[in-house]
Amino acid sequence: MKNIVLIGLPGCGKTTIGRQVAKRTGRAFIDLDDKLVQDTGMTIPDMFARFGETGFRDRETAVCRSVAGWQNTVISCGGGVVLRPENIDALRQNGTLVFIDRPAEDIVRGVDVSGRPLLAEGAERVYRLAAERDRLYREYADVILPNTGARADAIDALVAWMTKSPLRLAVIGDPIAHSLSPAIHQPTLDVLCPGSSYEKIHVRRGELASFVETARQQLDGFNLTMPHKADILPLLDEIDPAAAAIGAVNTVAVRDGKLCGTGTDGGGFFTALAEKGVKVTDKHIVILGTGGVAITLAVYGAEHGIRALTVVGRQADKAAAITQKAASVAPSLLTKTYPFSDIAAACREADILINATPLGMEGVAEDWSDLSFLQALPPHAVVCDLIYKPAKTAFLQAAEAAGHPIQNGLDMLLYQAILADEFYLGVTLGRRRMASLVRETLAANERKS
Repeated sequence: MKNIVLIGLPGCGKTTIGRQVAKRTGRAFIDLDDKLVQDTGMTIPDMFARFGETGFRDRETAVCRSVAGWQNTVISCGGGVVLRPENIDALRQNGTLVFIDRPAEDIVRGVDVSGRPLLAEGAERVYRLAAERDRLYREYADVILPNTGARADAIDALVAWMTKSPLRLAVIGDPIAHSLSPAIHQPTLDVLCPGSSYEKIHVRRGELASFVETARQQLDGFNLTMPHKADILPLLDEIDPAAAAIGAVNTVAVRDGKLCGTGTDGGGFFTALAEKGVKVTDKHIVILGTGGVAITLAVYGAEHGIRALTVVGRQADKAAAITQKAASVAPSLLTKTYPFSDIAAACREADILINATPLGMEGVAEDWSDLSFLQALPPHAVVCDLIYKPAKTAFLQAAEAAGHPIQNGLDMLLYQAILADEFYLGVTLGRRRMASLVRETLAANERKS
């Protein structure tokens, strides 16, 4: 069995959690700092005093390399192990990295810093370390384990994931042969739930009810694409409120024979933006198109603090229905609708412009005949296209040429899958790490084809 490698700030709970998790799962446990003390015959403060931080880090790296070949062990690492990529490379050889995410303010309130050289300055040093290292913890983590409440809850969550049996998952739709879902989900499952399977199943609209009964017995979960995202609703036993508000789900977990539905498309899109440093709070979003995904993004944005929403569509009633649904979950939301003939007017106040139409998609003959409306955008506006084939549509090319940050639909596709896998696995994933793995897989598949 692969090791479970715990990373995080000094005082985040790695050692306490690690010991308990190892005991409950029948694994060995080691604290790398304790091993370092044992190997050198010196205390950590003495090493810092004699060799300085660089000398201490050299010895820490040697210990990381020495445990690289171990198996079935829970390893608690020092807080600074992430400062050297070679440490991560060694620990990842036979380990899954779990970031114990405890806020700096909780550490300051609850941890005795005596005997911790890097925390000798007290609260100021803790906050500085958090600012310096949080990005690295999140970048390297395969799993992120919040430690913000009762520690027993964090331990239970980690044990539940570690002892989870391989999952049987699928994606259904009509058509389904073109789906990238297996290539997007399988890399994450291979790392975090080895032995799991993910397949494509062709389910026609009239076959959904019979498929559901089979799924209750034979699957642990499934994703849905067209035409099933709304049709599945009356067949579910449970649905989260956000998906109910949208009127569609794309992810179903089978738990004790019950079908539990949620939606990850909206979260996937906005997570992709957040990973690029784009926050949606208090922003004006303009959506081009009135299909199902437009509804999803509008409602999700409203739930997460956008200031204003404009929907541009061919049919005024459909555009109005979307803005009304978004306003129903955020009554203070400012809303407008425009026909495509007034698209430039719609763009003038946009912070984020989203193409949710199929115009420009590979295999679709129709494309934008005139992109001059992009000139009306404010200079800071971010321009997004939900299309990922081609990777850069004419719409995005024109926006990029005008100096706007751009994003295509691939990142949304990746992150909605990662959020779905979180729903199946019951833990928060290291989203940056998983997205990187999936991109590598897709690139490799592209080279083979």
